[in-house]
Amino acid sequence: MVKLPSVAGLGLMLVATAAHAEPAKSPNADTWIETLGSQGVTNWRTLSGLTAHPRDPHILYAIPDGDGGPRRVLQINVQDRPPQIVGETRLSVCPAPLDLEGIVATRHNSFWLVSEGRAGDDPPNRLLRADAAGRCTHEFRLPPLVAEHVSKRGFEGVAFQDEPAAVYVALQGPTKTDEPGHTRIGKFDLKEREWSFFYYPLEVLKGARVGLSELLYLGDGRFAAIERDNKEGAEAKVKWITTFQLPAKGAPRGSTNVPVVEKTRAVDLVKVFRDAGRPVEEQIEGLAITPTGKVYVLTDNKDAEDTVLIHLGDADDWGLD
Repeated sequence: MVKLPSVAGLGLMLVATAAHAEPAKSPNADTWIETLGSQGVTNWRTLSGLTAHPRDPHILYAIPDGDGGPRRVLQINVQDRPPQIVGETRLSVCPAPLDLEGIVATRHNSFWLVSEGRAGDDPPNRLLRADAAGRCTHEFRLPPLVAEHVSKRGFEGVAFQDEPAAVYVALQGPTKTDEPGHTRIGKFDLKEREWSFFYYPLEVLKGARVGLSELLYLGDGRFAAIERDNKEGAEAKVKWITTFQLPAKGAPRGSTNVPVVEKTRAVDLVKVFRDAGRPVEEQIEGLAITPTGKVYVLTDNKDAEDTVLIHLGDADDWGLD
């Protein structure tokens, strides 16, 4: 992409305009929406992150947030209908408190997790690595120049890039010093142990709050995210899966010259729910693509409703390949 000059007075470097394309395809016969069940796993609720098994196309992993019972990774079998939680791995040797909001499984038999902090980064937003047995082996935090300005809307999604090794995080909403209508994508270089940042332009709706709730690496510097408002049913307007390309270089910590990505709307989940004759869920929290290219979306049940898993069919039908 061609970089445009910085916008005077905003401290932004535009990578491109924040234009939106229509979804690549309307919901079709491959789309289904099912209530998530459980086989022998109890006391689970408020699921907040989703990832695919790196090799098995029938297995997804999910995590409960701070309201969802014991800290653990749940295993979901999507081969049968309805899909079922069939196992769990308890997390151990992890810092506390944790409000887990994002998960990504790697081909190295490990997970990366993010825990959302509170205003002033107290407790902190945490980036954690856990091994296959659920033991937390590494913890990383935001640089102080960013962390001290974080509001309640902190870490909400995480993605992993294998080569060169890097972990990416999505903040749900702007920090106190960010440009209005923008939130941050953070890149943590695992070799250099350094952070850099990008701005993601959020939709601005009257009477609603919009933020990011998931992040997924698609390959070749391209990402997918869930952008959503805090409304449900007939009031819901923005429940989108978007895609964007990150520029090669982000802004170092403390810099005000933060590049802004261009987003494209790939999937309108409001339409998916309505075409299925179902009310639009508020908290759409998880996104995963299996090794065979099947797309799944997960909702948070707010500790009161059914947890819903959506199968959207093939990633390439939606421009998510």
